[in-house]
Amino acid sequence: MGCGSSRNELAQEPDEPTAQTSFVGGRVQAAGAIGEETEANGGEFSYAYDGSKAFRQADSVKTFFRGNQLMENGLFREAILAFGQAIQLKPDFATAFHERGSAYMRLMELDNALEDFSRAIELRPDYAIAYTSRGTAFLHKGEFQAAISDSTKAVQICPDDAGAFQLRAKAYTKTGQTEEAMNDYERAGLIEQKRLCVICLEQTRCTRLHPCLHSCMCSMCAKDLSSQGFPCPLCSQSIQQVEFGTFDNTWAFDGAFESPDISTCPTNEGEKLL
Repeated sequence: MGCGSSRNELAQEPDEPTAQTSFVGGRVQAAGAIGEETEANGGEFSYAYDGSKAFRQADSVKTFFRGNQLMENGLFREAILAFGQAIQLKPDFATAFHERGSAYMRLMELDNALEDFSRAIELRPDYAIAYTSRGTAFLHKGEFQAAISDSTKAVQICPDDAGAFQLRAKAYTKTGQTEEAMNDYERAGLIEQKRLCVICLEQTRCTRLHPCLHSCMCSMCAKDLSSQGFPCPLCSQSIQQVEFGTFDNTWAFDGAFESPDISTCPTNEGEKLL
């Protein structure tokens, strides 16, 4: 996931009332703005209220966060359903396609994962981590050249993507390209040294805070600070939501709602946003 933008559409709220949604026992329930409740099973979802774009987008983000939390809790099948609801509400939600693919990967449903990763890339051709994820699926399927191709594309887009270098090193190892593999492992190690949690300085950063979008803490530190009401350690803005995953840098926004002003990888100018 990715690289930065100064616009935070994930944090935006619609002007009209929002529906109340909940995920219970594999079933998503939504109470519409006009008071009618609709239910969804197996990926089907509909609302009985005014389906304006802003309304649907805001609710798709809420559903995405539900899926993200389910992933963090190891409930991958339930997360797949939740991400599916987000996609139905916003069919061009590239991040939701990627995260659903990641859930399929955890279940080793590789063909489903490849389909979702490819769709995410189709929607966002500059989506570096989607290339890395698809390459990982190819690696598991024994398609090593495809894994090398995708990981190479990822590092071309985001040269600081340690995961892409690690993936390509594994693929190189499988194809007997030992020297190339060692070079990529070394480059990945140098990148990872710069990505430690700013609180414990031991674990790798694997969260992103909302609404400020800073990715600067490991999972445990982010949970601890959020539960105790502490603000973001970089900008002191209150923490309203913790998103779990891998992000390219401390200020990144990977574009749940893609827009032309979202860049695709870290830049010197972008680093100054801190």
